[in-house]
Amino acid sequence: MSSKKYKELESENRRQSSQIRSLELAKSKGEKAADDLADTRQVLRNTESELEELTARYNGLQDSYEELQQSYKEVLDQNKDILDITSREKSNLTREINLKEEALNEKEQELNEKLEQISESQRKIVELEARLEQEKQLMDSLQTTISNALFVFGPSDLSVEQRDGKIYVSLSQKLLFDKNSDKLDAKGKNALSKLAEVLKDREDLDVVVEGHTDVDGDPSYNWDLSTRRATTIVKNLQNAGVNPDHLTAAGRAFYEPVAKNDTEEGKSLNRRTEIILSPKMDQVMELFRSN
Repeated sequence: MSSKKYKELESENRRQSSQIRSLELAKSKGEKAADDLADTRQVLRNTESELEELTARYNGLQDSYEELQQSYKEVLDQNKDILDITSREKSNLTREINLKEEALNEKEQELNEKLEQISESQRKIVELEARLEQEKQLMDSLQTTISNALFVFGPSDLSVEQRDGKIYVSLSQKLLFDKNSDKLDAKGKNALSKLAEVLKDREDLDVVVEGHTDVDGDPSYNWDLSTRRATTIVKNLQNAGVNPDHLTAAGRAFYEPVAKNDTEEGKSLNRRTEIILSPKMDQVMELFRSN
C-alpha cells in the first residue's frame, strides 16, 4: 500500500475516531441529559404532587377561613346584640340608680329634717319640763303661802290641797254662809280677805270659784244657790283687790259631791265652796302648740 493511501486511511481513521469520540461524548451528554430530564420529570411530578397537596390544603384553609369569617360575623352580630342589650340594660340600670339616688337623697333630706324637728322638739320638751317644774315649784310655794295665811281656820272649815297642777281651797258652808243664804258672814269675810291678800298681786293665776250643795231641796234652787254663792265670793275677792279678769264663778249644785249624801256628815262635806287656782299656762301652751 502506498504511503499516500496509508496516510489517507490513517487520516480517515483519525477522523472517524474523532467522530466516534464526538458521538460517544454526545451519547454521554444525551444519556446525562436524559437522566437529568428524568430527574427533572420526577421533581416535576413531586412538585405537581406537592402542588396538588398544597392546593388541597389551600382549599381546605380557604374553606376554614370562610367558615371562620362566617363565625366571626355571627360572633360580631351576637356581640352587637349583646352590646345593644347590655347598653340598654346599662342605660336602664343607670336611670334606676339615678332614681334610687334621688329617692335616697329625698329620704335623707326628710330624715335630716325629722332629726332637726326631733332635736327642736327635744329642746322644747326640756324647756317645757323646766317650765312645768318652775310652775310646780310656784304652786308648791303658793300652797304653802295660802296654808300659812289660813292656818287659823280648822281643818273642818278649810282645806288646801294640790291636784293635777291646781290648788284647791275648799271652804265649808258654815265658814262662809248661813243655811240657804248667799250672804257672807264675818268669819267668811275674814278668810276671804286673807286669801285675797295672797292672790291680788298674782297675775299668773286663774281663779275659778265653784259653789256646791248637798242633795236636799229642789235641784233648781240648789243650782241657783250654788251660783249665787260663787258669785258673792267672786265679788268679795274683786273688792279685795283680785283682778276680775282672772275670776270666774260657777255653780255646781250637788253634781260633784266629795262624799255620799246619805249621812249628815257627808252632806256637810258636800256643802262647800271650792276656790280653784290654776297657773296661767300661756307660755306652756305656746310650747305645746309649737310642738
